[in-house]
Formats: sequence, structure tokens, C-alpha cells
Amino acid sequence: DEELEGNSTVVAIGFTDLGILLKSHIAQNNGWQGCVRFCGYDKSEFNVAKSAVIWEIAKLARNSEHPNDHSSYLKYVKAIAQVWFSSAWSYETERIFHDATNEALRSGAEY
Repeated sequence: DEELEGNSTVVAIGFTDLGILLKSHIAQNNGWQGCVRFCGYDKSEFNVAKSAVIWEIAKLARNSEHPNDHSSYLKYVKAIAQVWFSSAWSYETERIFHDATNEALRSGAEY
């Protein structure tokens, strides 16, 4: 497990693994537990595409969160885990994957 400082930037070059973010604890920095910015540079088109889709799923999750209902949010967390680790997906994950892929293509963002 890694400890990352809040309000900091992590740079990964080559063989970029988003797993560091899953396994990390964000520590307070000057009494403030802020965001961690992740910048990954990878030559593998597959890894870049996979990371772009996972990023879009995370954004869908953020936009779906309701103050008193975490079940909507959790379906996106499960989808991220399935896209990341599994070759067998639920129908829900397949739908979320298509939504995220379409958004990544539509936005034209550079990942």
C-alpha cells in the first residue's frame, strides 16, 4: 500500500498501473486532505484506451451519486473492477462500458 499526499501529483511513466490509486491512502497535507492528480504516460495504445474508458466510467459514477443512495454509485465501482480485471462482464457493466466509450470518443479529449 502506498501513502499519497493530498493536493499532490503522481506521475507514472511506462507500464502505467492505475492500481496504485486503488491501493493508496491519501494522507493529509498541511491539515487538508485534497485531491491527488494522476498523470500517466504509456506507449501502449491498449493501456491508454483502457484508462480512458475507466476515467469516463469514474466521471459517470461521480455524476450519478445521490446523497442518500450509494447503490447507483456502487454499480460504477463494480463496472470499473470488471473492466479492469475481468473478461466476463455483467450486462450492467457492458452498458456502462458502451456509455463510457461513446463519451470518450465524443469528447475527443486527449488521454
